[in-house]
Amino acid sequence: MRAGRIAAALAGAAAISMVPIGPPALATSLAITNFNCRSDGAGAFDCYVYYEGGTAPYTVDWYGSHAIFTDTDANYAHGRCITGVFQVEVVVTDSAGNQVSSDHQFPCYS
Repeated sequence: MRAGRIAAALAGAAAISMVPIGPPALATSLAITNFNCRSDGAGAFDCYVYYEGGTAPYTVDWYGSHAIFTDTDANYAHGRCITGVFQVEVVVTDSAGNQVSSDHQFPCYS
């Protein structure tokens, strides 16, 4: 008899969903994973940068002494360079204001 009352009580009970509660997932630190530049042998250069972590969207700024950047975007820079050893710096900033930078020195040929 008692089992019948428990079954009847359970039949009228609403379903309850359990959701685990815990600390929020930690954001991954912003990091440059690969940065490389090369000269094409005709006084021009190409650079590629890859980064991960942080909070999107990102801003990518390219710098270089004696460089004329003709095309840049979030992962790529192209331009003209003066013959000799050349240096390009990239600065990646995420939407939270975190920044990471790297520079690459390479010979420029013309």
